[in-house]
Amino acid sequence: MNSQNLELFCHRIVFIRFFSEKKAYLPKIVGVFLFFIKKILVKMFVKINAFLLVVISVFVAIACKETKLVSKAKTMDSSQVELSFKNINTIYSENTKTMLRMKAPRQLRVHGGNERFPEGIEIEMYNPNGELRSTLIADSAIYFNQERVYRVMGNVLVQNILERKKLETDLLNWSKDDESVYTDSRVRITADGQILTGKGLRAKQDFSDYEVLEPEGIVSVRE
Repeated sequence: MNSQNLELFCHRIVFIRFFSEKKAYLPKIVGVFLFFIKKILVKMFVKINAFLLVVISVFVAIACKETKLVSKAKTMDSSQVELSFKNINTIYSENTKTMLRMKAPRQLRVHGGNERFPEGIEIEMYNPNGELRSTLIADSAIYFNQERVYRVMGNVLVQNILERKKLETDLLNWSKDDESVYTDSRVRITADGQILTGKGLRAKQDFSDYEVLEPEGIVSVRE
């Protein structure tokens, strides 16, 4: 055997020994790899379950509120009317600054401090600088005194004037305490040159921030 063949033979022996040693560690390496993969998958599963739990909780909470308000609204008939007002123009202020203006052709005060607006309602919201921030109009409305919630119905339109956003729906609940609006009805939102449709919504009362619970599609539009 010449020197070149001897050198090549020695290289092969070294390679075989090296491969054999690494092969002995291969099961351990694979085991460690699978262990870390398992931990990652478990964390992902926990986060997904937590997210689904939050989503389900939101749906249940909104559904319960909707059911309660619908049931209560059915008990408000014309026989419970205690006072009637026409062409109301009510202003709510903080530190002498107008924060909200409510206008309606007719307001009915019914039993329990609840109110009905059978001929439509218009609400204007202002920022601390006195600028008109957003508006809300609807064909009719009910105010639930105990819950401090306005339920507006029919051709509901909410517009954020400053950010040029628009919400259209058939029914919307406005919570004075939470300063939020919510519904499980279908919604149509126009913002940033797009139209978003879906079902269910929760948002800030001025519509500066919102979340559609079941988005269906987005269409780009020319402004």
